[in-house]
Amino acid sequence: LAIIPVTVLFWFMLLHYRKSGPDLQRLDAMSRSPMQSMISECLEGSMSIRLYRQDMNFIRSFYDVADTNSSALLNFVTAQRWLGIRIELLGSLVVLATTVIVVCYESTLNLEPGLVGLLITWASNFTTTLNFLVDASSEAEAAITAIERVDAMADLPSEAAMETLQTKAIDHYHAESWPESGHLSFDRISLRYRDGLPLALDQLSFVLRSGMTCGIVG
Repeated sequence: LAIIPVTVLFWFMLLHYRKSGPDLQRLDAMSRSPMQSMISECLEGSMSIRLYRQDMNFIRSFYDVADTNSSALLNFVTAQRWLGIRIELLGSLVVLATTVIVVCYESTLNLEPGLVGLLITWASNFTTTLNFLVDASSEAEAAITAIERVDAMADLPSEAAMETLQTKAIDHYHAESWPESGHLSFDRISLRYRDGLPLALDQLSFVLRSGMTCGIVG
């Protein structure tokens, strides 16, 4: 008698968890990427960080990123535990209802002790199987966010090819009009790697005479 309403409650709890579980998993994955990137940057640029004495700045930045990721991960784990506790509670209610019915109506049902034990075991196994199905479906839906992120990254605009018709035309023009003296003048030049990133060169001006060598560091 208790299996049907408990199954319905299982389904409603899973629907309620699905409203927030995948989104929390997505927040955890998105907040983990900056932390992994910062670790890679610190390992590759450790000499420069020590040279310019920026250790504490990077440490504070890493703490902020780690706190953000820990908050997202804690919320996701809490949501999983919320679902797990209620699943275990409903499973215990099924076993309790089976035991109470068997004990209260023992004289009416006239069941043998072996059959009673078998009924209780079946009730416990049923709730265990239902718990596994609910957990597996919720975790699978939460893990599908990785595929969503791959699909989102696949839709990002890609860089242009190294050689296009426009670049070939420019190269041909430069080949014909390339200066022989090598004099170079930059007048308030601002450049960035791509749209949305800060300026790599901000109002840069300089003049290079023929035969000079220049390197831009920063």
